[in-house]
Amino acid sequence: SYHEQDGSLSPLCARGRLAEVERRSAELGLRPLMGTEIEFTLVAPDGSLLDSAGWAAYGMSAAVERRSFLVDLAETLERASVGTEQIHPEYGTHQFEVSFAPRTPVATADTGVLARAIIALVAQRHGFGVSLSPLPATGGVGNGAHLHLSLSRGDASLFSAGTGPHGLTDEGGSAIAGVL
Repeated sequence: SYHEQDGSLSPLCARGRLAEVERRSAELGLRPLMGTEIEFTLVAPDGSLLDSAGWAAYGMSAAVERRSFLVDLAETLERASVGTEQIHPEYGTHQFEVSFAPRTPVATADTGVLARAIIALVAQRHGFGVSLSPLPATGGVGNGAHLHLSLSRGDASLFSAGTGPHGLTDEGGSAIAGVL
């Protein structure tokens, strides 16, 4: 968190603003959760692109080829209590995505910062660099950072709708009383 000279929380502190969102949400009986996915591209230690020969997008061969890195990454993230749900090859050459468990907004922000550092450190242990750039190579595939949001009150998701098993409307299409 960023603080002013007098020790008060800076209004420019994004982490502090997220904490305020959590506090105000709780006062309203709301529970915000966020899950994130981070895409990254393995590169050479000097930042240059790795050879693309034999790379298969989303393929099992990509996971097998980088298995020692991926196992080390998964174990390191687990030891750091980051809450990894999935790691898989992505569309771009030497591109991977890590999905993280839903957490509160502040915990999600903290997880994102820690995870990026861990990804870079583990890659370095395996002789790679990492690009988190939105576009590591001109004309190539970009890296994303996806954010999934949920908002609930009690056990009811406020983003659900419809008459299905997870919906918040009755058969007539009216909002179920007391949920919103």
